[in-house]
Amino acid sequence: MFIDSLVSTGQVVLPHPVEAGGDVDLLALRDCLTSLDSRRRAEVAQPAPRLDVDWAVWAADSFFRACQLTVHRDVDSEHVDKLLPSREEVERGASAHWSVDLAFRYLPDLHRLASGVSPSDPLNVHLINWANDWPMSSVGVKATPDTRFEVDAVMADPCLRATYVDRIVDRADWARLTDPAVRRAVRDVFGGLEPWLPQVTAAIGKAEESHESASD
Repeated sequence: MFIDSLVSTGQVVLPHPVEAGGDVDLLALRDCLTSLDSRRRAEVAQPAPRLDVDWAVWAADSFFRACQLTVHRDVDSEHVDKLLPSREEVERGASAHWSVDLAFRYLPDLHRLASGVSPSDPLNVHLINWANDWPMSSVGVKATPDTRFEVDAVMADPCLRATYVDRIVDRADWARLTDPAVRRAVRDVFGGLEPWLPQVTAAIGKAEESHESASD
């Protein structure tokens, strides 16, 4: 199973997405994601949102297809769009963000591999859209000037908010601090450690200066 190999070894087999054909074994994928969810819950200090299996399956299958498309760059834009369908009509609450992150936590690594092509490349467009929609998973993906991360659901849940803050600091993704709510959350967690984390203090100060300049 792709997602199990990705998590355990980082080595996966990626057949051509069009020529190979075939559908994912959804039952096996659901079992794999349920097991992975249990392991992830043991890694967080606060109760995690419930697992939404439909969102987890969508993310794992989409990530697998995106990995295939990263390797096999001969697929035209029409097939890329068919292989990477969105679920825009479905609400993205805390459970969705937690469940999607089982696979999408590797999105920054995939984006680095795929971003050597033009930003208008169909695959890269999908990856950037995912980064905007799933901010907790995409920490480390370089933001563009018009990036608007959808952070409300993440910031409203204690577990997701703590995970988001930890990743921002761990990956030094200071562009995320342009959001005042995110800055407050980082300060709440790391404020007492500012003498030992001068880079956090400097990043918050720079973000606040930029915010004040934009407000003038």
